[in-house]
Amino acid sequence: MKTYKFKMYSNHGNRELHKTIDGHAFVWNHCVALQRRYHAIYGNQYISKFRLINHISKLKRTQRFAHWHQLPSQAIQDVASRIDKGYQSMFEARAAGKKWGRPRFKPCRKYKSFTLLQAGWKLLPGNKIRIGNR
Repeated sequence: MKTYKFKMYSNHGNRELHKTIDGHAFVWNHCVALQRRYHAIYGNQYISKFRLINHISKLKRTQRFAHWHQLPSQAIQDVASRIDKGYQSMFEARAAGKKWGRPRFKPCRKYKSFTLLQAGWKLLPGNKIRIGNR
């Protein structure tokens, strides 16, 4: 597995990239709110990442969340996986008697990255990378 890390400098051409990052922040905050509601209703339980991914895919079909179709699906699945991992760690730590907080809401200005696993990117000649369709 290869990992590439790129620093993106702010310019006018990165507008779509910033919209994508903001979209992932909205997905993160929506999933955290959903997990908190579920945890408040059912106690020491949380939504599994598979149910969360299915829920997000159903939301993408609605009019209200139609703009989430522009986000890479594997990156959205990674957001759900990170939230699931956070809740698993929280419950394991609390079972061991440690104080452990749950995943928190993130403001859009502090959400700075997302993960593209297999699709949604392409390496170009000249040390360039294309993210998305544009």
